Amino acid sequence: MMIKFVFGILLLHLSSSSVAAQSNYSAYGFKADPSDLYAMKQLWYAWNTTPEVQKNLAGWNPLVDESMPPCDPESPWRGVFCNARSNPTKSAGADTVWDLAIDSLNLQNVSLSGIVPPGIGNLSNLVTLSLTNNPELTGVLPKEMENLYSLYDLDLHGNGITGGFPNWKHDSFVFLQSINLGDNKMTGGLPANQTNSFRAMQTLNFSHNLFSGPSYLDLFNYLQKAVAVDVSHNEFSGALPNFVNFTADGTFYAVTNPLSYADFSSNKISGPLPKLSGHQTIQFFNVSRNLLTGELDPALLSNIPLLATMDLSSNQFTGFIPNLDTLKSLGHLDLSYNNFNPEPFPSWTTNLDSLQILTLRGVSLTGDVPSSILVRFRSLHTLALDDNNLTGTLDIDSMHAVPNGSRSLKLVSLTNNKIENVAYTGRIVNLSIKFNLLGNPYCDNSTSADNDMTRCVCQQQCSDTPGAPSNKKVIIIATVTCASILALVLLVSGLLFWRGRKERYALILGAEQKFAEYEVKPTIYTYSELQLITRFFSIKLGQGAFGAVYKGNLPNGSEVAVKQLFTKSQQSLDDFLNEIVLVAAVKHRNLVKLKGCCIRKDQRLLVHEYVENGDLEQFLFGQEDVGKKDWSVHKNICYEIAEGIHYLHFATQPKIIHRDIKACNILLDKNLEPKIADFGLALLYPDEDTHIMTIHVAGTRGYLAPEYAHLGQLSEKVDVFSYGVLLLEIVSRRRNMGPRTADGQFYLPAWAWTLHSEGRIKELIAPNLELQPREEIEAIRIINVALLCVHMSGERRPDMKDVVVMLHGGMDTEVARLLEEHANERFPSSRDSRSHGDGDSSSGLNSWVSRDESLAPSVSTATSVAAHNSLTPFKVENGKPSEMWVEVDKSADKSENNLAGVQEGEV
Repeated sequence: MMIKFVFGILLLHLSSSSVAAQSNYSAYGFKADPSDLYAMKQLWYAWNTTPEVQKNLAGWNPLVDESMPPCDPESPWRGVFCNARSNPTKSAGADTVWDLAIDSLNLQNVSLSGIVPPGIGNLSNLVTLSLTNNPELTGVLPKEMENLYSLYDLDLHGNGITGGFPNWKHDSFVFLQSINLGDNKMTGGLPANQTNSFRAMQTLNFSHNLFSGPSYLDLFNYLQKAVAVDVSHNEFSGALPNFVNFTADGTFYAVTNPLSYADFSSNKISGPLPKLSGHQTIQFFNVSRNLLTGELDPALLSNIPLLATMDLSSNQFTGFIPNLDTLKSLGHLDLSYNNFNPEPFPSWTTNLDSLQILTLRGVSLTGDVPSSILVRFRSLHTLALDDNNLTGTLDIDSMHAVPNGSRSLKLVSLTNNKIENVAYTGRIVNLSIKFNLLGNPYCDNSTSADNDMTRCVCQQQCSDTPGAPSNKKVIIIATVTCASILALVLLVSGLLFWRGRKERYALILGAEQKFAEYEVKPTIYTYSELQLITRFFSIKLGQGAFGAVYKGNLPNGSEVAVKQLFTKSQQSLDDFLNEIVLVAAVKHRNLVKLKGCCIRKDQRLLVHEYVENGDLEQFLFGQEDVGKKDWSVHKNICYEIAEGIHYLHFATQPKIIHRDIKACNILLDKNLEPKIADFGLALLYPDEDTHIMTIHVAGTRGYLAPEYAHLGQLSEKVDVFSYGVLLLEIVSRRRNMGPRTADGQFYLPAWAWTLHSEGRIKELIAPNLELQPREEIEAIRIINVALLCVHMSGERRPDMKDVVVMLHGGMDTEVARLLEEHANERFPSSRDSRSHGDGDSSSGLNSWVSRDESLAPSVSTATSVAAHNSLTPFKVENGKPSEMWVEVDKSADKSENNLAGVQEGEV
């Protein structure tokens, strides 16, 4: 007999017995497994440096009080779940003895810091191990994990794990069905002796690592039951596996291995495309951004009845574009950037009745623009034919004149072709299809440079201007510098140490003593040093209300940004140093680092790391194309900004409210990883206060929370609101306040709520992102979280700890419930003439209660296996993800440039 229980709920019905409730679990006849106790001690030793350890690892006290071991139902350890089995050999009479064993360890988003210790191998009864999204969990995976014989689900994605794939025993994980090592830093090849360990595997995710070599082929020879495989964004080489005859014993693949999802993109895989014809289960197939060669024979890609998404782009395929009109379920086809022979637009594509997105960029298409062909599509809404050699006239009139033409087509992108003219006699505002002809002769022709049609198809400014002078070209140059409100250290003016060398040395000595007292080590620069570093402040990056920013080079070659702050007379030197102490102690990968400072007479200078890729505003709304079409970049930016704000709110003492979260305060490094700037300009937030009132409201129009803008009421939820607005900007690539939409909205959050209430939320996603089905689900999840963040009442918004969990799919059910609840509450429209208020922020109600327990499963292991299966990014139905497999329970006004990351020479 086996009884499952979850912490906090004693499922053994002791209330019906005569045994009184006792705090010591042994009174109930529970007997802990000694190996479990040893293992948990080893985990505690490894992870006891975790930030906010008493909260993130609540109840973990093996070295303090062994009377409350991890399986004590009345003293739960966070993320630890056990089972209880009756032991008839130890039971006497009516007294039953229960053997306890840990069967689930679930610690998601708890900031684990340290390594995975070898002692974890002593948890021999473990069925589910999930340690996800803990970036400071580093080191290599220990060989001792091979002793987890009962393991069913292993999820370690989103950490900082390094090293190669462990050389575990070949029969270590015979029950393992799900493994996710994605988003780590693992290297090397895959060992060839893991054959038995992967025979039962259904979902496998090794994506976004540094794995290399052709050894993955040996592994795939034994994936006899795989449903979803994702090895994208690695450095694997060699050839693709044989998808039809996939198993080692030669058994027909589709019978023994019903693969539905296969993502091999962004590797170094070479050779020809293997035969996919006859595959009866594959629905998603992506081998883009590899080194595949050869001609694409249509016979290789026929009779695939369920295939809904196929991406073969950015390879080296040759010959002609294959006729794939037998793929009747195909909804998304991308053959871009291959070495195909020149040919006209393939008319057979109109036979694909389910096709919604067709991307044929850079495939040497020639001939006239296929205007008359485009109307034949039944379901197509996005067509991308950029970077080809199409010529002639784009006949929009003929497309609109066809009565039974495609009504679904919304976007036709024809940039960088050779189109010379456009035929359309109707009103621009009546265009039902958005066209983009930038980079064509038509847009470069000076005789047509100033008319409504040219502005519409070349500049994406579609409006009718009857009576307007046609020879007057209006160019709006937005060069307003980005603001950062409230300087980290608003300067001291009362300090007078200029009178002598003795006073200067005393000042530096005092600063050094202050830093030593708090064990921080910012460098104290002399003014002359900063003059040399900045070439006498000659490379100015920008200037705003609180100071000018200059680029500098340290003697070791590293670049820095030096901010020369204006004077604030009421701030004492001690206050300035206290703020330096605080900010210097704040260290997080998503926060701009303070390297040092300088005090000279009444001047204060700060030295920060230089962030070279500009700011998020430039990325979203500028002209550069780097990363703009890559959803993974956008998603990572959303996730990482949340981690940075979460750190400010929960890991600093005192906690910090930024007050000015916005696109231009997010800097991007060389890998497009975001870093929050000017957090030191924020208000320090006393722990004991839930709200404080401030007279001076800092922030930027469009990002300000209503209770802060109108009442000066400040809490962490002010940052949550701004972050929600920022999420909407990232996903939509629209400014939060801009031209009115077709719905009459000009405020982005209001428009988002309108789309949500009308079931049109997908329209918010930027068209140029061209999302895969799984990515579309991720984008919609981010939008949903953003809608919760921009609730009018601060108390109804989630805190950043919940936001981080929501973004990763950890609370999808709760998010859906709250959205439905909030949908009945009116969000003020931007069409209203009055400003929006604070909603019910004064009600004192707070629906966002603590959810520590919600980060871990609350079901038995028998049912939690499916619920925990976060390895598979989605459940596939008809080629599209139908539900997430997640652990549900378990501004325009700019006054100052960034601290760093501004383009060199820009003012």
